[in-house]
Amino acid sequence: MPVNCLYCGESIAEETARCPHCGAPSHFQKKGFRVGARARFLILFVIFSLATLIVALLLPR
Repeated sequence: MPVNCLYCGESIAEETARCPHCGAPSHFQKKGFRVGARARFLILFVIFSLATLIVALLLPR
């Protein structure tokens, strides 16, 4: 179902993350996640896991 962009008023699809006309973020997404949040989470998780592994390997036994 198309909705209107809050910034430029053009018609866009609900699942669109950004308005293709003006580039503004869409406030009508059904998912509720910010754009790129999953990728940032995965990167931080991998960094944290590697840091934990390095600390565990460097601890005296």
